[in-house]
Amino acid sequence: MERKCIEFRELVLERYNVKRFDGRKIDEVKLTELFDIIRCAPSADNLQPWKIKVISDTAIKEKLLPAIMQFNHEKVKTCSHLLVFCADGDLGDHWKRLEEKMIAAGYPEDVIQHMGTIAKMILAREPREMLNRSQWDVFLAVGNAVNGAKALGFDSSLFGGFNARELARLLELPPDIVPTLIVALGYAADTPLKKIRFTNGEVFF
Repeated sequence: MERKCIEFRELVLERYNVKRFDGRKIDEVKLTELFDIIRCAPSADNLQPWKIKVISDTAIKEKLLPAIMQFNHEKVKTCSHLLVFCADGDLGDHWKRLEEKMIAAGYPEDVIQHMGTIAKMILAREPREMLNRSQWDVFLAVGNAVNGAKALGFDSSLFGGFNARELARLLELPPDIVPTLIVALGYAADTPLKKIRFTNGEVFF
């Protein structure tokens, strides 16, 4: 267990936001492993309010460029895959499916009822507040994506420099599915600069 903790620390320190990839494709087996890591990300009340569009086709990536800020174009063009992390504003559907899965898995009735009570409180909120809540959870899934990629031997670049409304239009997404962050995946063709982070004394108080 201690050895695994050290390995995780090392990959977090080595991970960086790639600016340009070398164009190589990620093996489908590794990609599937990454998907498992992403979908196991934590989320508030386990609602998992994300949808992730996977794009590897060059023509589709080119089609999306007008919705993406110029300084992110190089990574989009050279990456193996783009993952468009979207927040799902329809939390009622997520609760319904989660409840069905808990019942099928044999969860105790009192646990399901407790979760149901929390879900009702969440679903009573304004749509904008529910969307914001979903986007917070998307950030957690993105954390799993970038660290998971490094653990599996390839690289990543996350960015929010895009027009979410235009991107949704180009991808023909339903209204409840809102692009929140993009993660480009591939093998780095650039060299990382020295990692700069605030010290513990500046962060923790």
